[in-house]
Amino acid sequence: MTLTVVELPATTTIDINNLFTTQGLFDTIYGTLPTNDAYTITGISIPLLGMSCKTDGVINTYMDIKQVVSRLYNYLMKSYLEPVWKLLEALLKALEAIVGNLFSIDLTLPVLNLKISDIFSDGLYNRLITSITNLYNNSLEELKSLLRLLGIPFKVFSDTDSPETTISSIVMNIMTSLWGELIKKIADILQAIKTGLTAYDVLTNPGTTYRPLSQIWNDAVDAILGKISLFFISGGPTIQEIFNAIVAFVKTALDKTVVTAQEILEYLTNFKLPIFGKPFDWDLPFHSGVESPQKNLEQLLADIKNYCTNYIGLILKQFVSAITAILSIFGLNLTLPVLRISYTVCAVRKDSLS
Repeated sequence: MTLTVVELPATTTIDINNLFTTQGLFDTIYGTLPTNDAYTITGISIPLLGMSCKTDGVINTYMDIKQVVSRLYNYLMKSYLEPVWKLLEALLKALEAIVGNLFSIDLTLPVLNLKISDIFSDGLYNRLITSITNLYNNSLEELKSLLRLLGIPFKVFSDTDSPETTISSIVMNIMTSLWGELIKKIADILQAIKTGLTAYDVLTNPGTTYRPLSQIWNDAVDAILGKISLFFISGGPTIQEIFNAIVAFVKTALDKTVVTAQEILEYLTNFKLPIFGKPFDWDLPFHSGVESPQKNLEQLLADIKNYCTNYIGLILKQFVSAITAILSIFGLNLTLPVLRISYTVCAVRKDSLS
């Protein structure tokens, strides 16, 4: 018998106009894995995300696909949040061309000299890997301070992970947490647009000819954005806040003062967050493969943070649809892509000698 390394190409099409879930993405990718016992899966490669198959270390198909799904979910959110952000920017600029300058939106982020545009950059992951590796090796306290600022626990459980694994986990948590900073900036731009529309109505004096644009705007804000208004201040719950809420819930359910990662995973099914409800779209129980409960819980925390951001993002998409009448006046509309994601299943095939 000989062993042959093989790469099995696959593609999936995702319409960003429709809903997507972590479980749905996992099922799609897992469903393309070969079922023939002759194949041993060694990983998933997605060039679009800069993700390659493992060449060494422990092979854990379930956990590897979960990590791929988290990165892909993050990419899909970027694929609609970027057009929403650019649309709001364009609307603000169109208003300023008529009513004059409103107020400047600070486009900087509070960490690592990043700007809003960096959140949408395909190179963000590698840039963060470089920055966080440097801080981890040379300025650990500065790294911990950065994480506290974003509401990210440095290490949820033990110190048994390798530095590479720890850094990768930290970078993923930072990527998911930066969406909260974008939400805060969106709050600023929404306020600026409101001011601009009020000034526009004064200049154009609509009277009874048409509904004042500021009224259309305010009605849409009240009807759609009201339930998430607090998140425009906080950016949504942080990973630390999510973890604290989960631990408190499980402690109460078990009537214990200390709970393990395994107990948390077992009791998550009924966990809910205010407004969000059940804050994840995985089917539980969470299949662990051969990975530890601690690693699975750390992965799930990032996924819950992404779910919360996507929840807010979908409401923002709904809001944009409600202000179509305003956008059309300025020749604007929201166009979302249909993505064709190519990836490769890496495997080793056992070939019988004839």
